[in-house]
Amino acid sequence: MRAPNCALLFAFPVALVVSSCCHLSAQTPKPPTKSQAIPTHVYIDSQAVLAKQGSEPAIRNIANQLFLGAGLPSELTSAFEFNDRVVQAELKYRNGQQPAVQTADIVKAVNNLVNTIGAPAWAHTNAQEVTKLRMWMLIMYPHLIANPTPRQPDGTRQILSPQMSPLEAAFIATTLIEQKLWNDYYQLAPSERTTPQTIHKLSAQRGAELRTAIAGGIQGHSVRDLLHVADGFFTDLRIDPLPATDTTSTKEVR
Repeated sequence: MRAPNCALLFAFPVALVVSSCCHLSAQTPKPPTKSQAIPTHVYIDSQAVLAKQGSEPAIRNIANQLFLGAGLPSELTSAFEFNDRVVQAELKYRNGQQPAVQTADIVKAVNNLVNTIGAPAWAHTNAQEVTKLRMWMLIMYPHLIANPTPRQPDGTRQILSPQMSPLEAAFIATTLIEQKLWNDYYQLAPSERTTPQTIHKLSAQRGAELRTAIAGGIQGHSVRDLLHVADGFFTDLRIDPLPATDTTSTKEVR
């Protein structure tokens, strides 16, 4: 599985048209630097331990890494409150004020996005594909992905919980979208996964096909339209908008 490390082209399509926005506040936790020599996945998983205890700085660190890994500049995610939106939802979830995210919510978010931009049918996802991705990500992010509930009296426990926190769900959904762009397995409909030869032949063209569809899907849309697409993606993941605090809103963006 390809780790998140390039531009997430259609989870947040506004990134293609907005070049610079306001800067992160001085209080925003910083991601690890190269001098710290900590692999990013190790850093994220270590922060997940604290995030599950309700640590806001740790939650924000993971959210920042999520968007940085998707290729979105911190200035952009700060300006349009992507980070704060995820952090707010996670804190509310940890305080028992927000419902868990289900696998079906991720499927809905990704498929609605696929439909919105007119991507090919094979780009749709399903519950089985989401579960498979979670199992792969469990290897790198055990504290973020693994089921936190205690074992049953017989000593057994489900590896994956059917319920996810908003932070985990956002991480899974954005990673899944990137897999659609770059990973052979996620570029095929179930009926197409027949022989290695078929998989190789189809996957050789699927990434370019999807990127072309994305480019065509955003043509003629304003920044406001693209922000609306991003808003719908978050809402499908049960990650609600932040409460209005001033008179500024995306309706002013043209």
